[in-house]
Amino acid sequence: MKKYIVREGFVRIKDGEKRIFVSANTLMRLYGVKSSECKIQSMTKVDKELNNNILIVLTVRADGKYKEYIKSIHDRRKRRLNKEKKAKKISMAGYKLKKIS
Repeated sequence: MKKYIVREGFVRIKDGEKRIFVSANTLMRLYGVKSSECKIQSMTKVDKELNNNILIVLTVRADGKYKEYIKSIHDRRKRRLNKEKKAKKISMAGYKLKKIS
């Protein structure tokens, strides 16, 4: 199952004048994700069906904090899902109470 969209592209190195190209394979390695979980999207072609909230978009980062970024994304997603589960349980509990009385 695909979890990520990987967008290869250019990044400026520290001096700000030189740009280097970072390939999709390099990005997958830097982010620490499996290629089987990724859909590669070139920097020139944007596939509209891939631009949704289900897949996480992984792009070139100037700060170089790839692993930290992916961890923060997963942590936020887990918190959101837990919040949604709690809300669903509360609404279902209220529904059951109403139905009983």
